Amino acid sequence: MKIYDTLQLVKNEYQYGRWEWILNIVLQVLIFSCTFFVISLVTDLGGMGEEYLHKLYPDGYEFSLTGYTEEDTDELESMGFRNLGLGEDGGMGTRDTIRGIWRIKIKAILAGKDIWNPDLDEFITMLGCFQIIFGMTALLLIVVTVNHLSHSFSIKLISRKRYIQMLFRLGCRQKEIRRIYRIFFSVGTLVSLLVSCVINTILIWGLNRYVNDVLGIWNGMRAVRILEGAGLLLVIELMLGLACRKIWGEYDDRKR
Repeated sequence: MKIYDTLQLVKNEYQYGRWEWILNIVLQVLIFSCTFFVISLVTDLGGMGEEYLHKLYPDGYEFSLTGYTEEDTDELESMGFRNLGLGEDGGMGTRDTIRGIWRIKIKAILAGKDIWNPDLDEFITMLGCFQIIFGMTALLLIVVTVNHLSHSFSIKLISRKRYIQMLFRLGCRQKEIRRIYRIFFSVGTLVSLLVSCVINTILIWGLNRYVNDVLGIWNGMRAVRILEGAGLLLVIELMLGLACRKIWGEYDDRKR
């Protein structure tokens, strides 16, 4: 089957189930918009928190360095600490940013040491917990998206059973018919992602204006980036491809 013929059959599928695929795209746009918003929170919430803290601590963040000695000066400087004052049982050090502080704190704990600030730790812990929660929510939304698409794919095969059998009788091979429906769903997914990117940009712009008016924070969240959108599309396409292959196999078993 030529590419032109395949695209024509894909076009026919859109014309056949117009309201069905329109509803699917609307649902996908809602899910993708939520996913992009949560991803923006995961990646930029720390920066917003630091921008807020920087107004309170313009000269940097002072941490207690329990278990560190002067022999650890080079290691601490590589972690971004300055103004070090170390003794036999630890000391103090200043860091200009809280970015990456969780990685440093975990590394210190594993080494039997501790890096802490009684005024900042509660705020840092809250930011870390929020980022973990939002990250898990983003993964859950991706799973929901793939489950929705695979379910739609299964319903599509069942509803078009007679049409697919007719294509077989006309000499179409299985991989050609599979390609028709993979393109059908891939195009819908791509359109949903593009629309969701536009919605995400508008939503983030509005949220940044609100945060700026309320908290005076200029370093707000960024809209979803091209690489993030492309990566999400690749992950969904890979997972959807595996799900569709399994569904098609089950469809063949029922057909026999």
